[in-house]
Parts: sequence; structure tokens; C-alpha cells
Amino acid sequence: MRHKQQGFSMIEMMTVLVIIGILSAIAVPLMHGYQVRAKNTQSVSDVYHLYLFENQFYDEHHEYVPIAPADKQASGLLSKNVTLADGSVVLFEIRNLTADVQVAVNTDNTHQTLVIGGLAAGSDTIIAFDPDAQDGYHAITLSGSFASSSIPNSTSGNDLSSYPVFHQ
Repeated sequence: MRHKQQGFSMIEMMTVLVIIGILSAIAVPLMHGYQVRAKNTQSVSDVYHLYLFENQFYDEHHEYVPIAPADKQASGLLSKNVTLADGSVVLFEIRNLTADVQVAVNTDNTHQTLVIGGLAAGSDTIIAFDPDAQDGYHAITLSGSFASSSIPNSTSGNDLSSYPVFHQ
């Protein structure tokens, strides 16, 4: 009489474990890459929104607003009283920025040009935008902690020409 085999043999179990290990070794780095790209996309979105708000403010008041990372609250609200060149005080406020993205805006001394940068939590790439540069967003590798000094000072020229163009 033949004895019926029940369960899996050790060879079968080891084969399944090897296959799972190979799939994990492929999937984990891919997943990390997708997460980094998603975070950088959040930075692009916030830099773009900040640029739109800065342009709207400039259209009304003829000045851009310098922004330090500390100006943005953890909720994503950026609210700042700005003293204009004529001495008047105006509220600059954006409510729809991503909570996990730090932003900064550098302006020149007369607040007529700007460079905007954004850094998502968990990323080491600052996404920067200069309207004077005709080639879009640039990638700046973060060294240290994010601050206004992490992005170039603003001039009337392309301030991001020494940084690579950001490709998603």
C-alpha cells in the first residue's frame, strides 16, 4: 500500500523562499525609487504653486516676497506680513502647500527677481526654479539642512545654470 505524501518537501519550501527572495530584491529598490520620485513631484508642485502666488503678488505690489523655510507652518500654511518698499504692510498667504515640503524663496535686494526651491521630507534633492532660466526645474543636491542658503541668490540672470536640469 502506498503512503500518500502530505505537505511540502524541504526542497519545495526552499525553492519558494528563493523565489520570494529574488522578487523582494527586485521590488524593494524599485519601490524606493517610486517613493523618491513621488516626493520630488510634491516639491515640483509646491514650487510651482509658490511661483504662481509670487507672480500674483508681484502683479499687485510690484515686489516678490523672500520666504525662509521657517515661514511655512507644519500644516502647510505660509502666512507672512510683508513690508513693501512704500512702507505699507501686506499679508502674503498661501494655504495649499504640502505639509511635508519645505520651501524657500530668494529675491534680489530690490525684490524684482526670485529663485524658488523646495525639498520634500525624505529626499536629498532640492527642486529649484528660476523664471530667468528657460530650461525648467533644476536639481540641487542637499548638503546639510535645508535653508534659504541652500538655493542660489537671485539675480537678473539664470542663477541655476550650474545645476543639472531636473528630469522626473
